[in-house]
Amino acid sequence: MSLIIKDINNDSILDYDVFSRNFEVYKIMSRLPLEDVREILLKSSRCVYNPNLVNRSQKYKQIMQRIKETVPQIEMSKELISKWANYRNKMMLDVILAVLYADIDEYKGAIEDPNNFLKRKSNNIFIYPHYGSYMSIIPIMAANKIDITILMDKSLVSVWEHLLENTSFSQRIHLYGIQDFNTLHKALKRVKCGSNLIMFPEFTLGKKPKLTGEFLNQNVYVPSGPARLACQNSIPLVPLKLKKLNNRKLPNIVLGDDLASQSEKQTITEISLNTMSSMDDIVKKDPSKWWGWQIFIDYMLS
Repeated sequence: MSLIIKDINNDSILDYDVFSRNFEVYKIMSRLPLEDVREILLKSSRCVYNPNLVNRSQKYKQIMQRIKETVPQIEMSKELISKWANYRNKMMLDVILAVLYADIDEYKGAIEDPNNFLKRKSNNIFIYPHYGSYMSIIPIMAANKIDITILMDKSLVSVWEHLLENTSFSQRIHLYGIQDFNTLHKALKRVKCGSNLIMFPEFTLGKKPKLTGEFLNQNVYVPSGPARLACQNSIPLVPLKLKKLNNRKLPNIVLGDDLASQSEKQTITEISLNTMSSMDDIVKKDPSKWWGWQIFIDYMLS
């Protein structure tokens, strides 16, 4: 098989824009087993010296070095700094694989739903941190016939629309740019009509919250938006986990317990802190796979 990736210039084969411009080429590659394409993409991303990618890694290391100097109480080892730079350069790998393979039964990740949230008449708010291949949740859920609504950076909406337009599950994915006027109202309206809202809630780039709590052993601002939405609309607030079984399949998605259960009679503050705690539990396992270091000082530290 001989394939040519066009217009790569100084980008990486794992970049959003390269994948988007060459989607048909990547789709042809998906005729191969998933683990083979994973290896091909990994090797291709590092086989040629690319000054642009070297500069990217250096920029990522500088971000971590700034955190180390600004917040010396955070344990910022050379290994963590190096691993995070590597993660940032390759974080799209599993997302690309999810888009390519999510609708192929042999590779499809399953949904584990012990509490049967997906069988209830009410819809859900699903939450997960900006961790690992967090965007792979989108194609995996949609390929499992779950209608989802996602709030994301406005600049990424058109990119994702293009990536998903030729997939069999695109009609179950509804994207909204968070900078759009009245976006939340439109997204909630869709959720009330049968969709499920996915949020990545460990920080907000908008107005700083009044509530603070602990995250990665630091005092940070805690968003209350997800808890408020769940309580005001009587919608379950369900944390997700990605469970990777092996390199031959996409990860399963595990649905946890409702953090906003009405039977518990919790306040929005309590639910918000529990939400942050559930995000912290995931990120602490390997902080080098957390995207949020890039905005940690400017938006999260209280």
